[in-house]
Amino acid sequence: MITQGLVERQFVGLRNCGVAVFVLALLGFQGCNEVSEWPTVDPSIESTPVPDSDDAADDPFVMLDLSGLTVLGTNKRRGLEVYDGRGELKQRLDRGRLNNVDGYFEVESRSHFIASSNRTAGSVDIFSKAESESDIRFLRTFPVPLADPYGLCVSSGSIFVGDKEGQVIQYTWSGEALQEIRFESQTEGCVVDELENNLYVGEEGRGIWEIRLSNYQRRLIAEIDETGMGLVADVEGLDLYQSGNEQYLVASSQGDSSFIVYDLNSGTQLAKFRVGENETIDSVSGTDGLAILEGPLPDFPKGLMVVQDGTNETDSIPAHQNFKWIDWQQVDALLHR
Repeated sequence: MITQGLVERQFVGLRNCGVAVFVLALLGFQGCNEVSEWPTVDPSIESTPVPDSDDAADDPFVMLDLSGLTVLGTNKRRGLEVYDGRGELKQRLDRGRLNNVDGYFEVESRSHFIASSNRTAGSVDIFSKAESESDIRFLRTFPVPLADPYGLCVSSGSIFVGDKEGQVIQYTWSGEALQEIRFESQTEGCVVDELENNLYVGEEGRGIWEIRLSNYQRRLIAEIDETGMGLVADVEGLDLYQSGNEQYLVASSQGDSSFIVYDLNSGTQLAKFRVGENETIDSVSGTDGLAILEGPLPDFPKGLMVVQDGTNETDSIPAHQNFKWIDWQQVDALLHR
């Protein structure tokens, strides 16, 4: 089980509570446990809003190659939105209600391969992008026996896709089913750690599971925390930051519009934070998906985190949902202070 660990460093205050109650909250006791403030990081860039209203934007994927930085974002009303490194829309692929997206870079072909769960067609859609090209190309699709293909993540050898009933199926990239993994309730966010051959899955109302892909044994490493000091349901986006000895799992705690960083080496919760606002970009709330790309990157020396914003505003006026870019240096400062 991942423990609270160093999370107390990130704590600022409890409403109407003394030190004694704070200590009790860390130990798991109920009481006065509302957090008045968590540390915040600021967005650096925001994307062009999706063209559809209500709950439309969902999950991003970030990649870097010779053509520059590209961010993909699903629009679960119509397809895939493709942004350049400054957040400007450069391509749209109308493929139906795409929900989650993920991909990997294949060295041999110098190409990115991308998969997305398609709720309209009941399928997984496959795309590619050659390193020297700027556009994403649709390649093929394969059907899945899920009433509502929902969460999705990939490795270089597998695609994992789940539904709202707790079923997750592992496929090859050619569409051959390999393994079925069942959970008691709805899952969505997931990520594959190819270094350790582990799969991490967020069961939205329960917590985060680690599944060893060598034998499919699982353990619950982070539970929903009723004190509010850790995960608050729903558990949504998951991704990894892996650089040298730094092995972090980052989760979107949608219930309180926060993000949590876990140290996979020590099994501790290192930080809990929110994405605030700056002079031109609004704050982030109700995040679904998130994506991380380790640095160094142009303008982001230690890497980049992109998150979906569930309640976007432009000049304090409600706008369609979009995606926000966060410089990983700000997150890193919370982990090492």
